[in-house]
Amino acid sequence: MNIRYKVTLPVVCAMTLILTCSIFSIVRLELLIHQYQELFQQDIHRLNHIASLESEFKSQVQAWKNVLIRNEEKYWQQFETHHSTIQKNIKNSLNQLTQVDAEYISLLTQVKNKHNALLPKYLTAYQAFNATQSIVNTDKMVRGIDRDMANFLKETRVDVQTASNQHLAAINAQQTLVMTVYPIIALIISLVVIVVMLQLLKRTIILPLRALIANTVLIAQGKYDLPMSYPYQDELGDLSNAIVDIKTHIVEAVSNITVVKGEVEEAFSEIDNVSEQITQGSNDQERCSADMEKTIAGLADIAEQLQQHSQMALNSTNTVTNQATQCTDIVDNSANSMKILVTEVEKTSAVIQDLEQQAGSVSSVLDVISSIAEQTNLLALNAAIEAARAGEAGRGFAVVADEVRSLASKTQQSTLSITSVINNLQSAAQNAVSAMQEEISITTKNAEQTTLAQQSLKEIMQEMVQMTQLNNQVAHAAEQQSNITESLQQTLLQLQSISNNYKALAQSDKVSKTVANANHDLNVMVEKLRGNLSHQEVELF
Repeated sequence: MNIRYKVTLPVVCAMTLILTCSIFSIVRLELLIHQYQELFQQDIHRLNHIASLESEFKSQVQAWKNVLIRNEEKYWQQFETHHSTIQKNIKNSLNQLTQVDAEYISLLTQVKNKHNALLPKYLTAYQAFNATQSIVNTDKMVRGIDRDMANFLKETRVDVQTASNQHLAAINAQQTLVMTVYPIIALIISLVVIVVMLQLLKRTIILPLRALIANTVLIAQGKYDLPMSYPYQDELGDLSNAIVDIKTHIVEAVSNITVVKGEVEEAFSEIDNVSEQITQGSNDQERCSADMEKTIAGLADIAEQLQQHSQMALNSTNTVTNQATQCTDIVDNSANSMKILVTEVEKTSAVIQDLEQQAGSVSSVLDVISSIAEQTNLLALNAAIEAARAGEAGRGFAVVADEVRSLASKTQQSTLSITSVINNLQSAAQNAVSAMQEEISITTKNAEQTTLAQQSLKEIMQEMVQMTQLNNQVAHAAEQQSNITESLQQTLLQLQSISNNYKALAQSDKVSKTVANANHDLNVMVEKLRGNLSHQEVELF
């Protein structure tokens, strides 16, 4: 695996995992908000439906009382109309419900059956009233059955309210899970992935590269016995193998040069005794110098190749730097997404606050209704007093006044019940607002963690800059080795000049043979030499 994949793959995997966790949290939150809205609308609809049934039933009871008081056929028709309206309303609601609402279907079915069972009783009482015209006896026949039905409707409304509270509790539990557990898990995963990614990059790239550069510097300083190894098959592995080959060539060259140095010293010692042999040796040395010049030219080519390899390593480092820059852009986009999420959650909180305000408006309307009921009660009380003063003639009016007072009292009770429901809804909306605020805080923390990831990528960029500088140092070392090769060429020219000067003094065959052997060994050594020589190698001459 090359260096680009080693750097890109962990970063891409880390960003994919972090984005997956963020998207999952957002989707879960959107589903939760949608579910909350549906349950809230459903519960409000059911409460309104039960309240409308209560109101319609109260109107039916009032129509029955009008039948007894006024004894007119139209009031009995109103009574039957109210009864049909209630039955039709319940039937339409049952037709609109599905099997998922089995519990609510059961409640409405009980209400329908219980209410429908009242009609035969009222019909019997109405027939008896037409026969006897006795309000008291007729009222005794149906006394209490309307109260039972009203209580049953009230209990049904309480059951619906209880179910609504249970729905809100379940939504709050899920909301707690989404806003606490999921962000914490995403945060832990992000931290673990970042730490693992940094450790992986450090272990597979940074530390081996530092060790390789340090070993190269030591070799350039003349420590040829330094062992070198690289565990991975990538660009750095190729560079390490090339450096090992160069080191091997240098070691062999230094060893051969040491041997040749001894032979040359022996030859120069023989020159002092047998100068005639220098002539032939000088000629051979000229030929050897020509070969050495060619070899040094090859040595210069190898130095140029080393510079090219260093440039390739520098290009690879630049590629890695560009990939890290792209990863930084990806992290920036992730940070922007987190900011957008915070904005959307704030909008949701504003919607729920508006819902709370609307519920407060309903409470003010209920206060007005309660005030009207109190005034109606006072008017009914005054009417009852006036009817009492009128004596027997105001008896029927007194019954009407009592019924008005009873109706006003029930209206007050219903208003109090509805006020309690609205208060519960306001409390639930306030809890939802608090939960949304907590969610904003957690989402902000996630954005801060994304910022930390950006800082980590910047640190990686700094490490890549250091790698580039170290590659530049290697290239500089190669340039110095090229300078040493040029110095060898200058030394070779000087050696050729000295050989020409010694031609006139060469008279000994022994010296010529010794110099010929030395030149032959030097020729073999130069043929094997295919690497760069450091400054220590120059000193061997």
